[in-house]
Amino acid sequence: PIGGDGASTVAVRPDRKVAAVAGWDRSVWLVDVRRRRALACLQYHSAAVTDVAFAPCGGSGFLATSSQDGTIALWDVFPPRIPRVGRS
Repeated sequence: PIGGDGASTVAVRPDRKVAAVAGWDRSVWLVDVRRRRALACLQYHSAAVTDVAFAPCGGSGFLATSSQDGTIALWDVFPPRIPRVGRS
């Protein structure tokens, strides 16, 4: 299930077609807003994901995530790829 331990934060892509739902379970789910179904599950962080944000350009395929583990990740989400990472 999406956010099995509960959702910590949500972001909606600028075109309002996709939402990113971050969870206390360390995952980020990409969800088709209109069809209400999961598109992908992004997993990298070793602690709860505390923030998600899509790049502000229309139709953006980039998503930034941050976590309680002190890392940030930049995802190319369509198709999902291993993120570029750094320490916050």
